[in-house]
Amino acid sequence: MSEPAVTVRTAREDDSTAVLRWRNDPVTRAMSRTPDAVGVEAHAVFWRRVLNDPDLKFLIGEVDGRPFGVSAFERVDGEWEVSIHIDPARRGAGLATPLVRAGIRAAFGDAAPLLRAEIKEDNASSRRVFEAAGFRQNDRRDDLLIYCRAPD
Repeated sequence: MSEPAVTVRTAREDDSTAVLRWRNDPVTRAMSRTPDAVGVEAHAVFWRRVLNDPDLKFLIGEVDGRPFGVSAFERVDGEWEVSIHIDPARRGAGLATPLVRAGIRAAFGDAAPLLRAEIKEDNASSRRVFEAAGFRQNDRRDDLLIYCRAPD
């Protein structure tokens, strides 16, 4: 079975409301390192950073021109950390792995650096997604498994 045709684009101002809704979904929150709901004011501060910080590549995944998720890359202590979240209405549609792959291509082209993702140990679906995108577990911290993808 072929993967869905996922494209990504840089986040825009008008993506803010959908991203906040996706981020505050109870399942997304449960799998996040920071499980508290994000308020509108805190999100507005974060969104200004999304639109202006060169150390944060925040990409919106689309299928047929319709947004469905986020593929984000943040430079932390010289390394790029990857995170994703999907519109709850689109979960289970096979979009997450293509979103990770498309995000990496869009963010870094053919020369992606070492990438890492921190995944909760009980988040089996995210572990499968990142493994399918070439990440391998190489460490753990508390209930977080550290997955890395070697540079291209």
